[in-house]
Amino acid sequence: MAQLSREEILDVAVDLLDHGAQALTMRSLADRLGVSTAAFYYWFPSKAQLLEAIAEHVTFRIVATEPRSASWQERLRALALAIVDAGQHHPVTFNWVFTNYGGQPPLAQIDEAMLNVLIEAGFAPKEALLGTSAVLRLVVGHLGLSRIGSRMDLALINPESYPRVHQVSAENLTLENSDFIEYGLDRLIEGMGQSERRMRRRIGSAK
Repeated sequence: MAQLSREEILDVAVDLLDHGAQALTMRSLADRLGVSTAAFYYWFPSKAQLLEAIAEHVTFRIVATEPRSASWQERLRALALAIVDAGQHHPVTFNWVFTNYGGQPPLAQIDEAMLNVLIEAGFAPKEALLGTSAVLRLVVGHLGLSRIGSRMDLALINPESYPRVHQVSAENLTLENSDFIEYGLDRLIEGMGQSERRMRRRIGSAK
């Protein structure tokens, strides 16, 4: 059998972790891969090192989606949607990574990537920080609403008390979950661009 790559091992580890932390053991990983535990000790001598590598793996895949030659708007949007994609396809692993590595490496690579996009685009450090935070809060809020279900049960809502909810109900049925986050991101990024242009004009007029 060919030697397993680090990425192959981590992909399977993520799938196991998606069933809960208790589902991922060195033995369960070896069984899923059809090898002995010794086959991946070269890469991950302990479970602690494996878990840290999973966090790096998830983070790298998000950051790697950034189209470096595109506009700052497209780069920021791609990073945000990559977070959404990770959260939707691997919800348990995503929650575990963000719970255990929030505000520290390797997860801080996402903040670094977004800050870099905005500062390279000419945003002041404070504006870059606020913009990054706004995007991350929008994304995390969207993932949270997606999990609990954000569509209302009209059978439980009195149309006389909530006429506007019923008024838009037909439109709600035509929308995909992705429509909501894409609309929010587009409006947020558009507003950030307008704010940056106004700031540049003020600086220019002050000279």
